[in-house]
Amino acid sequence: TVAPAAPTLSGVLAADNSFEVYLNGVKVATGSDWKTATALTDLATRSGTNVLAVRAVDAGGVAGLIADLTVGGVRVATSAGWKVAKSPPAGWEKLDYSDAGWTAATEYGGYGASPWGRAVRGLAADSTAKWIWTADARNDNEAFFRVTFTV
Repeated sequence: TVAPAAPTLSGVLAADNSFEVYLNGVKVATGSDWKTATALTDLATRSGTNVLAVRAVDAGGVAGLIADLTVGGVRVATSAGWKVAKSPPAGWEKLDYSDAGWTAATEYGGYGASPWGRAVRGLAADSTAKWIWTADARNDNEAFFRVTFTV
């Protein structure tokens, strides 16, 4: 018999201003226009623990992130359940990296919150995803985000 494949990860993601996305340590996407959500389509997950890691860079302020994703019908949208750091060590994007010392992301607001409003094309108007960033939100023009999920 053949074991069924693990569900895939799909959805959209945007960061003010640019980003790199890693799934289990492998770079799977980049973006440089915060006004256009980047589609992540049918990314292969593995059975068990997975990690999605994002480096966001803002050109002149605070690096914010919003993502509305699903894995096998389960939503993995940005929220305070994601972790964030300002300057993690090498390997921060890998599955075996421990983010135990990272803090919970701070939710700024849902899609439509100021200063972005509803300017991100490709994000559903009824999305429950939140804009997230570091707790102090001061001059954090680079931030690193992680969420761990089980398949």
